[in-house]
Amino acid sequence: MAAKNNFEFTAFGPFEWKGRYRRIYGGDASVFHVIRHAGKWVISACIVNGDELIVCHALSSSAEQELIHAINSIKRRYGHQNGGSF
Repeated sequence: MAAKNNFEFTAFGPFEWKGRYRRIYGGDASVFHVIRHAGKWVISACIVNGDELIVCHALSSSAEQELIHAINSIKRRYGHQNGGSF
């Protein structure tokens, strides 16, 4: 069954984020992650809704790949390994 809504990234210039780090609006433990899935790096959104954990993977696109590359590069630069929350 095809999804009605697509979780997709679009590349654009940087801007100041005034939100709370590691949180998606409306959740106490919601977060974006760069993870390995089926042998490749993907972006997922993990959303806690009551007792349920909802995991959504971004659609593969050039913008998603650019974001993954940027996040992994920054994490490596600061002494960490690829992947993780952002």
